[in-house]
Amino acid sequence: MNNNMNMVHPNQEMVNSKVVPSKLKMTILCLFLGVFGLHRFVMGHSNWWVMQLTFGGFGVWVIIDAVRIVTGSLQLVHHDDLV
Repeated sequence: MNNNMNMVHPNQEMVNSKVVPSKLKMTILCLFLGVFGLHRFVMGHSNWWVMQLTFGGFGVWVIIDAVRIVTGSLQLVHHDDLV
């Protein structure tokens, strides 16, 4: 009988783990590059280009997203919270 079937490959944990950005990093990214929608792209949202076309809603959506990041209501695309 082969006992290796129950063993986990050493790199398997790295494959299953996700890198979750911090609220501070995402807030800074939002405030400085939010007009291009880069913070939403990093968070996995596919509608980031809409903000780029309107230059972040002329600053309105940047402020709204920054507040949502700080309060935790803007989550990653897979509904994971920022750390």
